[in-house]
Formats: sequence, structure tokens, C-alpha cells
Amino acid sequence: MSLLLKVFAEIALLRRGPEDLPASRFLLAFSLLFYTVGTVATSSVYAVDAGQIFLEALADVTMMLLWYGSLLVIYQRRARLQQTLTALFGTGALLYLVAFPVMNWMQHLLDAQTSVQLPTLIMTAILIWSIAVAGQIVHRALDIRFGLGILIGISYFFSSVAVFSFLFGAA
Repeated sequence: MSLLLKVFAEIALLRRGPEDLPASRFLLAFSLLFYTVGTVATSSVYAVDAGQIFLEALADVTMMLLWYGSLLVIYQRRARLQQTLTALFGTGALLYLVAFPVMNWMQHLLDAQTSVQLPTLIMTAILIWSIAVAGQIVHRALDIRFGLGILIGISYFFSSVAVFSFLFGAA
């Protein structure tokens, strides 16, 4: 278990790529489970309705599967699907773990009607880092330039904001 966390952390630190993970359905399901738990936990910070939390988690996972799965098919790298999705979900779960206390802090400050500048700055840094991590994973999975991987990560982010705004009224 600690070796797996180490690999996810090294991918999140841009030192390794999805090819360093085994192509395993179990590992994909495991990382998907923890990613979904992270999605539900962070959604629960600001959403009070359990149904909305569930739908947001479902939308998040579905969009990620469709977006990155389609990319791998388009680039004819279907064989890398399990490793790539495992890397995305595993590093996403780690980033949710980092973001969760910051989001709680931010929500507490909002409830107290005080300044949220510092937690907003930290969340912005986490967001930028998550785009870099996705860019690294895509770069390595598709054998493309890192800059193009970053552009794909940025495109995913803005697409997910648009989808969430459409579905839930806010991103």
C-alpha cells in the first residue's frame, strides 16, 4: 500500500507517469473508489443535499472517464487506458486529500463572513498543480509534448466548469 501511495505521490510531483503503474482492473477500481470518496467529501463541504453530492460525484467521474478515455482512443493509445485512468484517479484522490481541509477552512471563513484570501490562494495553487499533474499524465500516456498535455488539462478544467455550471448552476 505504501509503495502505491509513493508512486501516486511521485506522479503528482511530476517525477513519474502512468506507465509506472500496473495495468490492473483492481487498482483502477481502487483508485476510482478513493477518488469518488474525495469528490463526495469535498462536495459535502458546500452542498447540503445528499442527492446533489451524489450527482456531482457521478458527473465528475463520468466526465473524466469520457474525456480522457476519448483522448486515448483518438490518439490510438487504448492499451494505456487502465494505467492512465488509474494515475488520474489516484493523483486526483491525493489532491482532494490536500484540498479538503483548505475547503473546510474556506467554508468556515465564509460562514463567519471574514476574508477568504489565503485559502483562495491555496486552492488556486492546488488547482494549477492539478492541471500540471493531468498534463504530465496525458503527456506521458499519449507521447505528446508536456505543453500540449497542459493545454489538454486546461481544456478539461474549463469544460468541466462549463458542464458543472450547466448541470448544477455553479462550478
